[in-house]
Amino acid sequence: MVEVKELWRGALNWTAWRTLLLFVFFIICPPVWIAFTLPLGHKYYKVPIIKFMSYLTSHIYLMLFLLIVGITPPYPVVRKGLFPFWYEWILLIWLSGLLLFELTNPSDKSGLGWIKLSVLLFSIFGVGVHLLGILFIDPKHWPTLMYCRNQLFALSFVLACVQILDFLSFHHLFGPWAIIIGNLMKDLARFLAVLAIFVFGFSMQFVALNQPFTDLSSTEVYNLQKIRS
Repeated sequence: MVEVKELWRGALNWTAWRTLLLFVFFIICPPVWIAFTLPLGHKYYKVPIIKFMSYLTSHIYLMLFLLIVGITPPYPVVRKGLFPFWYEWILLIWLSGLLLFELTNPSDKSGLGWIKLSVLLFSIFGVGVHLLGILFIDPKHWPTLMYCRNQLFALSFVLACVQILDFLSFHHLFGPWAIIIGNLMKDLARFLAVLAIFVFGFSMQFVALNQPFTDLSSTEVYNLQKIRS
C-alpha cells in the first residue's frame, strides 16, 4: 500500500489538504491548471496524481460547456441564424481535442471505459445536427432541429456524469462500485431491449384505439345502401 501511494504521488510530498486545494484552484482558475499540465520547465506534469487531477478538471469543464450549450444556454436557442455563439465554439474546440486524443490514444473499453467514447459520439452527433441546420435545413424547422441537438448534448451530459465513476475507479470504495454499476448498465441495456418490444406492441395497440371513427350521417348511409344495391 505504501509503495502504491509513493508511485501515485511520485516526488510530490504534499499533504492531502494541499493536494485538494490545488485541485480546487485547477477548477476555479484555469491558468493554474494549464501551468501544471503543460511542460513549462517543471516536473509536476509527470506526477500521476497531477495528471489525474488534470484529466478530471478537463472532464468537469466538458460537463460545464455541455450544460451551457445544451441545457441552460444563456442566449435563446431559437435565433435568426445558426452561427455558433462563443460557448458553442469552445465546446467544438474541446470536442475536437478529445477526438484527436481518442484517435491517438484509444481508451480501454472495458468496465466503464466505453462511456467516454459514448460521450464523445453523442456530442459529435449534436455538432453534426447543428451543421446540418446551417447547410441544408429550412429555417422554419430550426426550432425542432435545435431541440434535437440539445437532447443529444443533454444525453452526453448524463453519460459524462456516469463517467465520473470511471475516474473514481482507483478508490478502494468507489472502484468496486464502478465495476458493479458497469455490469448493471449492461443488464439495464438488455432489459430496455426487451421492454422496447412490449412498448412497441402497446404503442400500436394504442394507435388502433385512437383511430378517428365517427357515425355515418343519414345521407352517407343512403348513399352506401344505394351503392350496395
